[in-house]
Amino acid sequence: DLNLPLKSFWDHSISLRTGMGYKDNLALSAFNVQGSPFFASGLDLMVFRNSTQGDEFLIYVYGEDFRYLSSQVIDQEQTWIAQMQFKKELSSSWRASLGVNYLYQNQMFDSSTSETELSSVLAKGQRIGLEPGLRAAFGSNYVELTLNGARQLYEEPLDDYWEAGPKLVIGHNYGYRSLLYTSYEFRYRPYDTRLQLARDGTTLAGESLAYYQNEAVVGVNHYLDPRRRWLAKTRLAYTASLDNGPDYFDYSRFLVSQQIRYRSKTWEARVQAKVSHYLYPFQTVAVDDLRLRQKNLVALSAYAEKNLFKSLKLFAEYEFETSMAIILYEEYAVNRIWGGLEWEF
Repeated sequence: DLNLPLKSFWDHSISLRTGMGYKDNLALSAFNVQGSPFFASGLDLMVFRNSTQGDEFLIYVYGEDFRYLSSQVIDQEQTWIAQMQFKKELSSSWRASLGVNYLYQNQMFDSSTSETELSSVLAKGQRIGLEPGLRAAFGSNYVELTLNGARQLYEEPLDDYWEAGPKLVIGHNYGYRSLLYTSYEFRYRPYDTRLQLARDGTTLAGESLAYYQNEAVVGVNHYLDPRRRWLAKTRLAYTASLDNGPDYFDYSRFLVSQQIRYRSKTWEARVQAKVSHYLYPFQTVAVDDLRLRQKNLVALSAYAEKNLFKSLKLFAEYEFETSMAIILYEEYAVNRIWGGLEWEF
C-alpha cells in the first residue's frame, strides 16, 4: 500500500568481555624481553536505525583495556574506537554516506617501518576522521568512492600529522553472498614537526616531511556453503610510500593475508595468517654496511568462542607476531594468549 506511513526501526546490541592472559614480550624488543600476566576487559556497543526508505544510521563503540600485573615496561594498553555512519539512498542504484571515526590508542607500536627510530615505542594518541562517500550499484557489481580526511595527535616521541586522500573500491557479488573486490587508495600525510633526511641519514634543517602513499588491494570474501558457515577471506596488497624529500623514507610493502572462519549456532572459530615484506630502496643497514634494509612481519592468530547460554559466551584467543630484519634491533617475537567470558544483552 503506497499510502502506508514510512517507518523507522531502531535496535541495539551490547557486549561486555572480561578475561585473563599472558603476554611474553611487552616492549616488542629484541633485547629487553619481559612478560607479564594481565587482566583484560572490553566493550562492544552498537546502535542502528533502518527505515523503509533504505536509509541507515549506525553508532558503534569498541574498547579493550589490558592491565599488566608484573611489568616494569608498561602497566597498561588500551584501544577505543568510535564510529558514526549515515547512509542515504538516493535512488535504486545510488547511495551517499557520511562517516565520522575516532580512535584512541595507548599501546606498544613497532615504529621501525616509517619512523626514524628503528624500534618499538609507546604510541599514545588519538585520531579523528571524516569520510564522505558515494556508491553506485549495477546488478551484482558496485563502485564506491570515499574521500578520507583525518587528524592524528600523538604524545612524544611520535609526531602529529594530517592525512587525506581518495579511496576507490570496485566489487562484484556472487555465489552465497560472496564478494570479489579491488581497491586503490592515495594518502597524503604531512607531519607537523618531522624533518626530511638526506640519503645518508642527516637531517635537512627547515625541510618539513610528508608522505605520499599509494595502496592497491585485491581481495575475496568467499562463502564455501549455502548456509554460509564457512568463510575464506583472502587479501593481497601492495603499498608504495614515498617522501617529499630525497627519498630516504621510501619503502614498498607486499602483503598477503588469509583467514578461515567457521560459524554455527553455538560455535565460532577462525584462524588467520598475515605476511608483510618491506623493501627500502635507499636506507642502508649502517654507515659501514651498505646492504639495503629489508624486513618481514609475520602474524598468526586463532580464536574460538562457544555459547554457554543465550547471552553468555566462553572465548579463547592466541596471537603470535614476529619481525625478521637485517638489523638485529628491529627484530622481535611476541606471543599473547588469553580467554574469558562475554555477556551479550
